[in-house]
Amino acid sequence: VPAFSCAGYAYERLWLATGESGGIRVRFSSFENWRDFAEERGGGGWIDFPDGKGRIAAIAWFENALYVFRERGIQRLDARGDERTFALRDECACARVYGQTVAVCGGRIVFLAEDGLHSFRGGGAEAFAEGFSRRLCGVPQMQPRACYAGGRYYLQADARLPGGTGRALFSLEEDGSAGHCLPGAFSWLGGYEGGAFAVYEGRLCSPEEGAAAGGLCRRRVWEGAFVPPSGGAQLRRLRVDADAGYRLRVACARGTRAFTVRKGGQQSFPVALTGSAFRLRIEAPGGCGRLRAPEAVWTYEEAEYDE
Repeated sequence: VPAFSCAGYAYERLWLATGESGGIRVRFSSFENWRDFAEERGGGGWIDFPDGKGRIAAIAWFENALYVFRERGIQRLDARGDERTFALRDECACARVYGQTVAVCGGRIVFLAEDGLHSFRGGGAEAFAEGFSRRLCGVPQMQPRACYAGGRYYLQADARLPGGTGRALFSLEEDGSAGHCLPGAFSWLGGYEGGAFAVYEGRLCSPEEGAAAGGLCRRRVWEGAFVPPSGGAQLRRLRVDADAGYRLRVACARGTRAFTVRKGGQQSFPVALTGSAFRLRIEAPGGCGRLRAPEAVWTYEEAEYDE
């Protein structure tokens, strides 16, 4: 696959924006073969976009069409069938688009431009989340990023804050009706398996579920090895005492068990794994509190031991 700055998959082809021709060229693969970019009739090829809208910032598949986001405008590319029938048309002009902030959010595409946040549903771009957009309009940006996860648009960008301009993480409803802003030194943002994750001061974090102020919590993880007191045995159960919610995972060569630890009081979890070496992983995805040392209950034939 040629080097590219952004990509999209549509019409059974892979589309790549490359740095060629001043960043206005899109290469496409052969039909139903995204690895083949050989330039031939019926195969792969390229399209140049030589107009005044600037470099290609992002490519997005939305409602059965491929949209090409230029630095200063949006175009629609219809590419069904043979490449001789490909058609490109202008949708709208706009201020400079930050390509890494383009994200398909349910029934719209949301993106950040130099003049603030916008949503696009075909035709023209509209103002989006205007109360938050005012904090972003005209602010010089250093690598803003966005993603869509769990029904929300997450944006890491520079913004006007009470103490001056600084980096912040925005969490917005997909229709722009509400949201939260959390100031902080965020350096990366991405979505994975329905959740949003950010890097805050060098640590991986996730937005805390149900936080009234849209707060962010660092993900705290502890992992270590432990063995039965005397050779191989069955780990019958684990007992813990916690004053916060945790995820607990225990694994050995024969399998893995995972449990959710509720906040408050002693709890017991059936494990029923047999082995001579185990690993225990404790993860705090939300607010962090104390978790007292887990107790392991082992079985050796007829005898039962606590450790």
